[in-house]
Parts: sequence; C-alpha cells; structure tokens
Amino acid sequence: MLKLFEQGNELMMYLVGVVMKFAPYGTFGLIATAIGSQGLDAMKAMGLYFSVVLIALILHFFLTYGSTIAILAKRNPMAFFKGFSPAMVVAFSTSSSNAVLPVSMETAQKRLKVPEPISSFFVQPLGATINMDGTAIMQGVATIFIAQVYGVELTLVQMLLTTLS
Repeated sequence: MLKLFEQGNELMMYLVGVVMKFAPYGTFGLIATAIGSQGLDAMKAMGLYFSVVLIALILHFFLTYGSTIAILAKRNPMAFFKGFSPAMVVAFSTSSSNAVLPVSMETAQKRLKVPEPISSFFVQPLGATINMDGTAIMQGVATIFIAQVYGVELTLVQMLLTTLS
C-alpha cells in the first residue's frame, strides 16, 4: 500500500512539473490581455506595485534567509543560493510553493546533498505549506496599493500596522 502512495506521489510531482513548464506562456497571455484592454497607463501603477513588492522580497530574501543560513546552517548564503538557484527560478516564475516542490526536492538532494528522507518526506513539504512569508509581504503591499487606488489616506501608523499584521 505504501508503494502505491509513493508511486502516486511521484506521478503527481511529475505532472505538476509538466504543467508548470507552460505557466510562463499563460502569464504572458494574461499580461498581454490586460495591456490590450486597459492601456499602458493602468500598467504604470501595477509596475510601481510590482517594484515595491519585488524590492521588499529581495530585502527579505537576503536579510532573513541569508542570516538564517549563515547563523543556523553555518553555510555561506551565496553558495547556498547559487546551489539552490534552479528551484528559486521556478519558484519566482510560478509564485507557487507547491508547484516548485519537485524541483526543490531534486535540487536539495542533488546539488546541496540533503538526504532524501529529510528532503522528500518532511522538511520541504512542510516548508511549502507553512512558509508563506512572501504572501504576507505581498498582502501588506497590496492593501496599501488598493487604499491608494481608491484615494484612502493612510497614516504612517496605519501603514505599519497593515504591513506588520
């Protein structure tokens, strides 16, 4: 019975990998449709929103993850990031923790030499489920962006509470 579940898991990971290879084409289609229907002016505001989220994510990436890798794992963060880059590229392009799981597991096992029992059955699936800090950053920025679009003035305290909650 266990073998059946393992094979089912392997099949699902493969299928998710195949589907995610087409995700960039879908994203391009959505962006092209938005520009075609709303014009470039609406895209300027979205570009600013995207830039703010990207800067926040980059700062979080290097400050939080870099210090965690250096302090807890006692590894060079830049070497770790370089080794894990295939998974990070897929994660960035799909924005999905679960979609990147197959690539993440393979990268951890082959490039970073993480034992398979640790990588496959516990740590990475759990991390993909509970590690949603990028989503939290995006939610705070999105809330402030939407308030600005609708002309709602937020004080500095309200913005801080929004981003910290």
